[in-house]
Amino acid sequence: MAGLEAAPRLQWRRSLDMDALAEAGVDQELAEKVAPDRDIAVKVGDNIVEVQNLTIKFGGLVALDNISFNIKRGEILGLIGPNGAGKTTCFNAMTGVYKPTSGQVVLEGQVLNGIKQHRITRLGLSRTFQNIRLFGEMTALENVVVGLDARHRTSVGGALLRLPTHIREEKSAIERGMALLDFVGIGSHAHVLSRQLPYGYQRRLEIARALATDPKVLCLDEPAAGFNPAEKRN
Repeated sequence: MAGLEAAPRLQWRRSLDMDALAEAGVDQELAEKVAPDRDIAVKVGDNIVEVQNLTIKFGGLVALDNISFNIKRGEILGLIGPNGAGKTTCFNAMTGVYKPTSGQVVLEGQVLNGIKQHRITRLGLSRTFQNIRLFGEMTALENVVVGLDARHRTSVGGALLRLPTHIREEKSAIERGMALLDFVGIGSHAHVLSRQLPYGYQRRLEIARALATDPKVLCLDEPAAGFNPAEKRN
């Protein structure tokens, strides 16, 4: 393509909502079960993610053009733009799918450029996908347990030998996996193959799997895409 083409302008919508769970009527005990059990280096209200002059080019096409924004701990930030504006590309760059042409992404003071995707997930930046990417031949619970494995420390050898550490982690994963499925409202479908779930439940399952990685920041890429009005209300 001759010349550079700038992507449509992106807009950012902010809302700081510290009581979102309480206002949504979420069970407090259940919320505590699924809450990430990890230290976060920044205080509530301080920047946890900094996207600095981020540019992504594909040949002559500029998909992201010098984008900068911050995400504060405890903040809900909405990325708004028309189709082709670069929203998914931005998530891909933040989570290591794409290598930035220039600029950088910083999580809790650590630059993420050049770090592999699984390590970025371990550091605490997770995401869902615009197109559902579940393991169709696994049950809903098994899909969530895959996400929980991102924080496990058992080696392959420990799993093969069924060492006590592996057994404890496996038991904990099943319990927490069930709590996450209850949290997103599909606990009764835990043992159903993910490909057999209704579309809306598959979306919820993908969110549960992302939450299972204990993220400090969770990027939801069009989580309601494809929902009918009744599914959106629920």
